[in-house]
Order: sequence, then C-alpha cells, then structure tokens
Amino acid sequence: MIDLERYPIHALDTELGEELIERCRDELATDGVASLPGFVLPAAVQHTVEVGNRLADTAWHADQSHTVYFTEPDEGSAADHPRRRLIRSSQRAIAYDLLPEDLPIGVLYRSEEMLAFVEAVIDSGPMFRSVDPLDALEISLFGDGDELGWHFDNSEFSVTLMLRPPEVGGDFQFHPGIRNDDDESYQDVRTAIEGSGPPPRVLPTAPGTLAIFKGRHALHRVTPVEGDIPRMNMVLTYGTEPNMHLSELTQRLFYGRRVLPAVSAP
Repeated sequence: MIDLERYPIHALDTELGEELIERCRDELATDGVASLPGFVLPAAVQHTVEVGNRLADTAWHADQSHTVYFTEPDEGSAADHPRRRLIRSSQRAIAYDLLPEDLPIGVLYRSEEMLAFVEAVIDSGPMFRSVDPLDALEISLFGDGDELGWHFDNSEFSVTLMLRPPEVGGDFQFHPGIRNDDDESYQDVRTAIEGSGPPPRVLPTAPGTLAIFKGRHALHRVTPVEGDIPRMNMVLTYGTEPNMHLSELTQRLFYGRRVLPAVSAP
C-alpha cells in the first residue's frame, strides 16, 4: 500500500532510507511539518475512502466552542485575548473499534516498520502506539459547514493521512513556531486568529499525503468546508509514553461513549 521506492520505510538503514529520514527531520526543523505526497498508493486510498463512506453514519458529530489552548476562557482577560476568545470546531469521527480489522491503513498503523519510521523522524527516544480503543486510529469527516478552529495541540506531534479533499474549503492552514516554551506571543496569536497578521501556510491536501506535524507551537486549523463531498482524513496516534489513552471526558466529547483500553496507563 506504500510507495516504497519513494519512501523506503522498510529499509531505514539503507542509503535511501537514511536520506528519507534526514529530509523529514530537516522539514520538521524548518517548516514544522514533514509532508510526504503519494505516501499511500491510490488503490489503498480509494479502499479506505469507500470504508469511510460506508461507516459515515456511525461517526460521532462533535460541535463545540473552545479556546486555542483547549482551556476554559479566562474571564479576567480582554474579550479579544486568545485566552478568552472562543473558537468553533465541528467534525465527525469514526472510532478505531468501528474500522475493519483488515483495513490497509490499520495494518500500516500496527506495523513495526511504520512505528520505527515515526520514531526515527521525531528522534526523541522510543515511540509507542496509542492503546485507546477509540482514538488510536480514526477517520475524520468534515461535511458542509464543518471546520476545525484555530488551536495548538497538547501533544508534541501528530501523524495524519489525507484521503479526500472536499469540494470547497477544508484547507489545513498553520503558523509554524508562532509561540515557544518561553513566549506565548499573544499578540501574534491574536492577529493570526483575526486574519490581520502574516498569511498562514497551507499544507498540501492531495489524497495519499502523509504529514508529520509539530502542532504544540504551531497555531493551525482546517477552514470551513462547503459542498456535498466531505473532507476525509485519518489520524494515526503515536507518542513518547506507553499505554496512552484518552480520559473518559475526552472520549465522550469526541466519540460520544466510553470504552476502556485493554491496558491501563501507569
């Protein structure tokens, strides 16, 4: 299912494999994202889209308001301050436990080769797959009127696979490195939210594109979608801690139910 000539994730210790890792690391350091167009071959993309279409009615629709930090609004701040201003997000999610066991992207997610590739690119120590039965691997759907509002990720990085762009909108926009551990840069964040600052970058959305994105310091969003064809992508959850899973509150918020993981977090 993978274009191994361009992306030899099965042979990372070869010259081509080492070049791939180096290029991804350079892109992450420079742009905050490593983009791999055509990573997944068209037949596997199409098969996954068909599965997503078939399971669309099972998706949980979450429509909520939040700050860019996913915290409670700071009522002591000015109305336009990022810590107080509310942003809308609306999307549907098909949980991991609803996906077929033989789904090609599921096989890829559970493979040791993919885990080793992500670990090599992030280069921060051992990497682990999520044990969350709902969130470890999921299909996200953005229909007419849906969007993912401006926000920062709580995790250091995310891994996504684009399956299908919508008719209109659905652009992944981001401001890399707009804040850092020493400076929240509230003024820059505010102007970015208002659209009065420098224009955001746009991540390519061709089907089959894998993206490894550092979202903790990058403000990012998915613009509102229009039309009858939903935007469809997948999120592959990896992290630097074993036995990762969502809290009960977060599971219910994004998937509408609670399912305990097979392994409890330490």
